[in-house]
Amino acid sequence: MKIDEITSILDKTYSFGGQSKALLNVLAFSAQKLEFSTGDLIVKSDDKTAKCLVMLKGRAFIQKKETSIELRAGDIIGNLALINDKPIKYAIIGGSKGEVLIIDRVLFEKLANDFPEFITFLKDKVAKDLHNKVSNLSMIEL
Repeated sequence: MKIDEITSILDKTYSFGGQSKALLNVLAFSAQKLEFSTGDLIVKSDDKTAKCLVMLKGRAFIQKKETSIELRAGDIIGNLALINDKPIKYAIIGGSKGEVLIIDRVLFEKLANDFPEFITFLKDKVAKDLHNKVSNLSMIEL
């Protein structure tokens, strides 16, 4: 996949949308790209490394005990795990032929150093998400 196609996908995501073209280019150029097929193990459930995955094309599934969650192009998994330097908890398995962008801790720290506004942006996103979740919980009657 070409760099401009990857930056276009990144720019449409919740976590990277609205970032500078320079940041998106560094991310698209520097992150590992991994092609997968149906049934391929993209992330092991016992993986010990912090990473974030951006689905570029195809489908994959997060395998939980009772259910699975489908991932499609533009979906991101592991952004909080990467921020907290924790591994993704669940296995991710290819549901079709596809490709993911893998952002590891080293690249994340490079982005944080080279683009400090990115960290402020992420903090604001996380705070907004947490506020929305707390608000939703307060609306539940016990």
